[in-house]
Amino acid sequence: MSRTWAIVKREFGESVRGRMFIIGTLFGPLLMFGMGAFQVAMIRGSGGEKSIVVVDGTGMGLGEAVARLLETVPPGEAGSRAMRFHTEVVAAPAGGVEALRPALEARIDRKEIDGYLWLPAGMLAGDTARYAGKSATNTVLVARLGRAVQGAVQSARLAGQGIDPERLAQAMRPVPLETAKAGAGTARGSGQALYVLGYLLGFVVYLSVLLFGAAVMRGVLEEKKDRIVEVVVSSVRAGQLMLGKVVGIGGAGLLQMTVWVVFAAIGLKYGDAIAGHFGLPALHPPQVPGSVAVAFLAYFAGGFFLYASMYAALGAMAASDQDMQQLQFPVVLCLMMSFLLMFRALADPEGDIARLASWFPLSSPMVMPIRSVLTHLSWLEIAGSYAALIATALAVVWAGGRIYRIGILATGRRPTPAEVVRWIRQS
Repeated sequence: MSRTWAIVKREFGESVRGRMFIIGTLFGPLLMFGMGAFQVAMIRGSGGEKSIVVVDGTGMGLGEAVARLLETVPPGEAGSRAMRFHTEVVAAPAGGVEALRPALEARIDRKEIDGYLWLPAGMLAGDTARYAGKSATNTVLVARLGRAVQGAVQSARLAGQGIDPERLAQAMRPVPLETAKAGAGTARGSGQALYVLGYLLGFVVYLSVLLFGAAVMRGVLEEKKDRIVEVVVSSVRAGQLMLGKVVGIGGAGLLQMTVWVVFAAIGLKYGDAIAGHFGLPALHPPQVPGSVAVAFLAYFAGGFFLYASMYAALGAMAASDQDMQQLQFPVVLCLMMSFLLMFRALADPEGDIARLASWFPLSSPMVMPIRSVLTHLSWLEIAGSYAALIATALAVVWAGGRIYRIGILATGRRPTPAEVVRWIRQS
């Protein structure tokens, strides 16, 4: 045991003293927040000025209606970064849009306009409007064009039926709806905030297990290739060496997760005060009980112990970097499957699929933290799920230790499946 503990301390120390570990631990939450804010800013900031020519082939003034709607900035998109349109409406000649196409495309090439929108004669009957321009893949632009055309056509159809479009729009005005989580022993707050929190918990477990587990695999392979392990196993058993690596690196990961949880707790508790200090609107963060943090850390530790043992055994089996890439594919596939099950748990945390995923050891490390945020979990369900995770992890450690004991000294080629089975069966 003392030798195993020595390996644990060495691996833990090597991990936490690394520059990237320190930077990731201290600035990881800020980096993830910045990435999310950057993505939102990119989406909201894809505005600017757009010059569009509306070619009206309907002969009933539909182009003017589309132009008015395009030049009116929707209330939800108002701001300095909102997309603003400058429109020019032209009547379609007898030859249709084809007669104007060369001149319009020449104007696009000269950067006089960004594109043109063609409204065919049968728009009210269901014909398709078409846009051509240099920004045809801009989702914000396409959405604004679609809403403008849809609004103009619907108004014309209603007017044709003797219905006042403005009065109908007032009657059909959307009703605001807020959602909030209720129930004892669970996080409380808006549904959107809890959804984001649950997603972040599951994603952090997924990403951390993937990165730290791959680090275990690379470390095992490097020691095997450099023949360092041949010296080490002369004084410590191979099973102790593998266990020490997994626990040491896992301890470093658990320390990093604990620091992140502390940062998150401070942000959730003082988020509104911090936002007010910088003159930002209130964030209204959800109220999260401490049991969620405990569940997150416990399932991260169990999930890492399970997957890192798999990675360590695969590293012992690999004979080269190419072998390592091929061997880790089944483990990565399991992680990806668990990642997809996360979204099912987010959508329906009390559904049958989410419950089954909570009991399945390969997916429970990512699914259970999400469910601990979104729904109430009985102690029986938590204990049963975690017992299944730990039992599976111990079984993987047992089998992985046997593979590790022989594979760490095997060189030259990758073992066949039959050889791996024989290694496990050997006492």
